[in-house]
Amino acid sequence: MVSTIAALMMMAAPAPADTVSGCLSKGDKAGTYSIAAGGKTTPVMSKSVKLDGHVGHTVTLTGSADKDGTFEATKLAMKSASCM
Repeated sequence: MVSTIAALMMMAAPAPADTVSGCLSKGDKAGTYSIAAGGKTTPVMSKSVKLDGHVGHTVTLTGSADKDGTFEATKLAMKSASCM
């Protein structure tokens, strides 16, 4: 019985979240953004985090990437008020 409950709990566990850190900037279209770090730029979107107020800041985003590589942010932590 215990092993059945444990198996069900493992199946219901959410996927671990990813993080990405870097300089947040506006994207080409309304409501889109990108984060740049280490020579790589990743497109970013969020339905739950207000990203607009953090454009030009260094941030760490938590969330997950979709199949197209766009990062869907669910949490934001500001690291610096600039991108230097």
